[in-house]
Parts: sequence; structure tokens; C-alpha cells
Amino acid sequence: MLRQTAIGIYSTGKILLDGVIAAPSQGTDKAPAILMCHPHPMLGGDMNSPVLLAASALANEHGLATLRFDFRGVGRSEGEFSNGKHEGKDVERALAFLANFPGVDGARLGILGYSFGASVLLRALPRLKRVTCFALVSPPLSSVKDRAATKDKRVKLFLTGQDDAVVPSATLQRLLDDMRGPVQFTEIPGADHRLRGCEQAAAERVVDFMLQQL
Repeated sequence: MLRQTAIGIYSTGKILLDGVIAAPSQGTDKAPAILMCHPHPMLGGDMNSPVLLAASALANEHGLATLRFDFRGVGRSEGEFSNGKHEGKDVERALAFLANFPGVDGARLGILGYSFGASVLLRALPRLKRVTCFALVSPPLSSVKDRAATKDKRVKLFLTGQDDAVVPSATLQRLLDDMRGPVQFTEIPGADHRLRGCEQAAAERVVDFMLQQL
């Protein structure tokens, strides 16, 4: 049985981040868990973005714990949004919180990042050593080219929409040729960057990937 709880996470500078965690009731078995990072707030992104909500609900149905949170300066999180400069620290602190939460197996952790959230993850990879796998939905192309991303050897799923004008599918696939680690790629037919109407399809692919890796 999973319980959903509103939580606060302290990031650097004693900035309190707003979040929601769904984790199993304490028992003998601990659950794998997924940290979820939202799109850019200037485009309406926050922890309640439809793709994250769909992925969290489906993951919970399959017994995976999840943690969604708002980056600094977004929603009810304290601080100022820094457009990627400091948000990596938010991810690190949220990941540490999740790893130590009762009922969570801190040795089986995955991260989902969507658009801006994916960009933050790709640039923070060297500091996310306890993470087993990454699902990166519509990641900005500049972040896919980042040296930290290309050199990391952990398994990654890249997902984008067939009609995504921001992250064209063909361009993303070409960039993935430079990735060192195992890479999986999924294109969602008929989907644009916001994945409107395709949230469940994206969630199903992400959760299937996480279940295989965790």
C-alpha cells in the first residue's frame, strides 16, 4: 500500500522546496523509487505537469515510490528560479531525501526529467552517482551535447514526440550516437513538445523502462 505525503526538502542556502512523495507503507520490503523533475516554469512547468502526474500514478500502481518537487522559485518552493544555474543542487538534495525516506530502497533509484528537468539532470550527472538509470523526455539538444552526458555510461531512455518542433526526433537520434552508455530511444507518434493527449503513452514507456532497470 502506498501513502502520498506533502513534504519539504531543504536545498542549498536553506531554501525549502515543495514536494509530494508516494511511498509504500513501512514493511519488510523496500521499493525502488523515481525522482521526477519538471519542465520550465516559463512554459507552465511544475511538479503537477500532466506527464509527471501520469508517470507518477502509473509507477505507484506498479509498486514504485515517486517524488515530485518544484524547483526553487516555482510554485510554493522558496528562493529564486535560476534557469539551470543552481537547480542541479535541488536535484541532489531531493535525491538524498528520497533515498533515505522510509520504505524506499536507496540502492534502486531512477530519475525522470522532462524538458528543462531533463537538461538539469544531464548537466548534473557526475553528481548523481547513486542513480541507476535516467528517463529523459524531450531534453533540450544543447544538454544532450554536454560532455557530462556523452561520457556517462549508465543506461538512459530518451523520449520525444514525433512532431516536437523544439526537440526534433531525427536530430535527437543523431546526437545519441555520441553517447557512451546503453541508450534507448522512443518516439511518440503525433506528439508535440508538450505531449498533449499523449501523456499516458509517454508514462507507460517511462515506467516500463524503470521497471526493467530497477
